[in-house]
Amino acid sequence: MFEQGIFSIFSRHSKNRGPNLDRSRPGQFTDEVARKTQWSPLRDSGSLRSRRLSQVNAHRCECPPTLEIKGVSLFFITGGIAAFFLLSREGFTFSTIVLSLGALAIISAGIAMMYLASAPIVFDKTTGLFWKGRRSPDLSIFMTDPQNLARLADIHAIQLISKLQTDNIGVFCELNLVMDNGRRIHVLDQRNADMIREYGKTLSRFLEKPFWDATR
Repeated sequence: MFEQGIFSIFSRHSKNRGPNLDRSRPGQFTDEVARKTQWSPLRDSGSLRSRRLSQVNAHRCECPPTLEIKGVSLFFITGGIAAFFLLSREGFTFSTIVLSLGALAIISAGIAMMYLASAPIVFDKTTGLFWKGRRSPDLSIFMTDPQNLARLADIHAIQLISKLQTDNIGVFCELNLVMDNGRRIHVLDQRNADMIREYGKTLSRFLEKPFWDATR
């Protein structure tokens, strides 16, 4: 759900880290769930750092959008509006109409980016739930949307893995939830390994679940 739409303009295909990069081996974790958990990336990474982890209080953690993605979104919106306004003053010709439609597309892209980036990602101990999206968390939708809703009690561990992006974007790290059955749910990813490692440790302490760091 999160960022998969418009963020694809910033995304590149990813692949597993090779033997010289990937040190993740489930055998290093003495846990049966770790042995049946996948250690490949769940999704591609965009070139933007779109989310961060923030512990609001003792009962709630959130992943709000970063200033970086907000700035890019506003740049698209304001740039598109300015271009549309300037083109509208040139009169209606075939070229100005085509360019105006392009400006409207840029505005729409910025709005969609902002909308997707601001969709909540929440860990809430008061409800005992993790969820993504603007819908009120409801366990009745759990079976139809398991990637966006889970019980905190069903989370087994926090997984941190790395992945190599193509087109010289570099190496990114991906933070996932590992459920009791080995299923994984993506939380966030970014290039700064130290920062996302701290996110993983914070989430591990908050949830009181083990932190599987396969990036070292």
